[in-house]
Amino acid sequence: MQRESRDAGHGNATPKAWCAGLCLCAIALLASDAFAEDAAAVHQGHGGITAAELPGTPTRALDSKEIFRQPDGQGRETIVYRTVRAPGTRAPIHFHDDGGLTCVIEGEMTLYLEGAAPAKASAGQCYSMPSGKPMSGVNSGSANAVLLDIFTVKAGAPAWRVTEDGVEGIQQQFATPAR
Repeated sequence: MQRESRDAGHGNATPKAWCAGLCLCAIALLASDAFAEDAAAVHQGHGGITAAELPGTPTRALDSKEIFRQPDGQGRETIVYRTVRAPGTRAPIHFHDDGGLTCVIEGEMTLYLEGAAPAKASAGQCYSMPSGKPMSGVNSGSANAVLLDIFTVKAGAPAWRVTEDGVEGIQQQFATPAR
């Protein structure tokens, strides 16, 4: 059954075609130098956001599956994860060495980012995750959120670094493959 799009920019594309097009555009954007900068320094603590002020419970996603990994031949690789997050849950406070992009396929997410107002994204919208900034993504909707998490990183490097105390085990949600 074809789902109607609420955004005129999607035309009559099927959800799979729309998702594939969005993914390819996001990968091209992340592979550009604008998103390839390293974090200035490894964080000690989490900067301007604290677990006490964030809504939701920090938990591992319901599902997180790597759906794409492509080396660029220059020591970097682009990785795409399909992630499902339950309502009322959030990612632990973390940062990305090289930034990233999250595209919401279904549901609703709110990004809490150090130094910025919370940014809500609904199905068909994306948000940027700049390098080196503490953040947490919260499923602020009433249904599961289905996401594409897209990263371009140094080959073998982790996609994220969890900094929130007591939930460091969630780091393995986006596991770095053994080399």
